[in-house]
Formats: sequence, C-alpha cells, structure tokens
Amino acid sequence: MANGRKSGLAVFSLILGILSILVLGIFAAIPGIITGHMARSKAKKDPVTYGGEGLALTGLILSYLSLILSVAAIWYIGSHPEILEAIKGMQAPATVPAQ
Repeated sequence: MANGRKSGLAVFSLILGILSILVLGIFAAIPGIITGHMARSKAKKDPVTYGGEGLALTGLILSYLSLILSVAAIWYIGSHPEILEAIKGMQAPATVPAQ
C-alpha cells in the first residue's frame, strides 16, 4: 500500500482468485469476481485513495478462469456417467463387524 492507499479489497480478490484456482473452485471464484470488480471500480473512481487495480485485475482473471474451468468440469462429469460410476466405486466399503 504505497502512499497510504487502501487496497484491501484488491488483495482479498487476489487471494480468492488464487484459492479458487488451487482448491476452492467456484466457491471462491464468485466472491473473488465480486470483490475484484468492487476494488477496480473504487481504484478507477478515486485512484489517490484506493490502489491495487492491478491486484484486482489479477484476482478477476484468476477467478473468471476458475469459474470457467469449474463449470466445464461439472458439465464434463455430468455428460459422462462412467465417471460418476468410477467415483462411486472409489468409496470405502462398509466395515464388517468383528466376531
């Protein structure tokens, strides 16, 4: 935060974008998109007070990319029932009680 500028939303958007790509997918992508747009809007309207437009843009790009990949993965899995069957087969079998 150079020159005392506030960029908390931008940093939060970037963190959510990274998390959405790595582990959380759509659950972090949507808040990342929202906070990224809010941060960029504030930085454009009042660049002296708010900074981090580049951080917000990076968060937006990562979040949108994660959203696209998540939707594509959901569509792909939904259109291939053999994948769902394989996932069901990976479940741990029920334990047999000891005699």
